[in-house]
Amino acid sequence: MMRAALILFWYLCISAARADSTPACKTLLDPKAAKLKDSEETAQSLIDCATQAQLGDGRYQDAKRAFDMARDMASRIGNRSLLAHALEGSGDTRQMLGDMAKAEPMLRESLRIREELGDNAGMASSLAALGRFYITAGDDDKIREYSERSLKLQQQLGNHLGVAIALNNLGISWKAHDVLVFLDYAQRSLA
Repeated sequence: MMRAALILFWYLCISAARADSTPACKTLLDPKAAKLKDSEETAQSLIDCATQAQLGDGRYQDAKRAFDMARDMASRIGNRSLLAHALEGSGDTRQMLGDMAKAEPMLRESLRIREELGDNAGMASSLAALGRFYITAGDDDKIREYSERSLKLQQQLGNHLGVAIALNNLGISWKAHDVLVFLDYAQRSLA
């Protein structure tokens, strides 16, 4: 039940930013389509289509394929920012599919790249993804570790939605230990 609530919360928070389900996505994701030309625009389009497939439509296998294609393309063209974005999406998708062993290294690599790039917004996103991962894995200490780091960055960036998500995840980490702390974080997240 907690995982379902987290997924619903996450879906509602990001759904405003998702890509439209368009014929262009169907073309990009068609395995019979001609080989795609490597470019930043194509890699970003694959990420957008993967996000739509995952969050908008629940088509996790399509999302996995598109994130993997974007990851490979970003690596070939040497765009580390797109690579980190695709790795985070690949990790999130694999987590949704229950492949925790492959999800965690992808999420960690996404964070490592973003730290090297000094991308604070990207780091906050990767940290939040790792917090979500550990909610599913059931490791409250790791949830707190990553969510607290995400919270600090989100506050510095002035990202109110990111702050709310981090507070929500911190609350989840306390639910089994101290219901009053859990409720405090939940109220702060709603505010």
